[in-house]
Amino acid sequence: MKNFNWLENGLLFSINQNPKSKNISINEAREFRKALSDKVQKKYTEEICVFFSFFSTKRNSPQVHKLVKNYLDLMHKPMEEVDDLSKIVFDDDSQVSYLHAIHYCIDETESNEISEDPKINIWVVPFRYFKKMVYLVYDSCERPQRDDFFQEESSFAESIKLLVGKPGFEKISQKTVKDAEATDHIINQESLLNFFNLSIFDIAPIWKAYKNPQYKCFEELYHYTLKLMSIKIPKIPTKEGDSEKFTLALKNELEKFRRSFKTMDALQMPIGLKFLYFPPTRRHTKDIDNIVLKTIPKIIDILHPPIKRQMELIVKEGQRGVNQYEILKMPYNKRYKEGALTFVLTNNISFKSFWEEGLELLKKLRKFAVILH
Repeated sequence: MKNFNWLENGLLFSINQNPKSKNISINEAREFRKALSDKVQKKYTEEICVFFSFFSTKRNSPQVHKLVKNYLDLMHKPMEEVDDLSKIVFDDDSQVSYLHAIHYCIDETESNEISEDPKINIWVVPFRYFKKMVYLVYDSCERPQRDDFFQEESSFAESIKLLVGKPGFEKISQKTVKDAEATDHIINQESLLNFFNLSIFDIAPIWKAYKNPQYKCFEELYHYTLKLMSIKIPKIPTKEGDSEKFTLALKNELEKFRRSFKTMDALQMPIGLKFLYFPPTRRHTKDIDNIVLKTIPKIIDILHPPIKRQMELIVKEGQRGVNQYEILKMPYNKRYKEGALTFVLTNNISFKSFWEEGLELLKKLRKFAVILH
């Protein structure tokens, strides 16, 4: 446990280029692939984790899932119209078992706390590193406390209304009341999104049970937790006609979620998405980026999440979207004989990826190991 050098391995690549989806020019694609090819020493033939950070200008602001699809293709597909390269980093999309992506929109006219030029950062590591991290996380027995408190109603607006018309409060207008209601709405949404969160500490027991059957009792508990907190689509498309059924099931579950949690109407908080993909068979090779491509557009259509925090109840057109998500391929599980997709909508402002959470714990363990040594 003292040696964590494996965390520092992998392919780290960065290029100063404005991220684009399918509208990327041939010259830009050629430049990207050439720079990437020069960086790669050996392509990956095993399962991998891929991490994307996109920094793009406000006038060029594609959705993050579309950016991911384009750059995964550029990393491995043959493109005769661009160059004679193929399989630059890996052989096939199905090797990607864990994916995290974040998209920063740079405002070129206003000061921004992210003072970056347009660019693309990519990090690729073997998936076995993530699995090793999961087992270390579970064995550490250090689980942070979850804030399970969620208050559906806030009293700020009601307190303001009680003051209307009383001496000394004549200046309280209808606008002040509406502003208070908007504040309540944001507070309630933020509280709910913080509650609906999955961490590496939630998935570790499920993974541990896959390797060690004696942990099955813990697995049952955490599957129950997933059921309470997440949206679940019970069947993964595997044949012709399944995609339409998947989309319909997704739409129904999202509508059900919105009806169950009125607080999620008129979303004002930006959301991050955490997906767990349970394959229908041990050898199923569904590309996880394609699952995301089917899912995120429907989430945007139904829930209308804003890219940035909104201070008004009406979210303007053109500001909807998701700029961060992660998806993890879980071990095959008999309870999901047709596969399943489970996901949570969480607070994008406080979003921590599974990898980031695990890394924080391992840094603590490394520090502790040094002290003991």
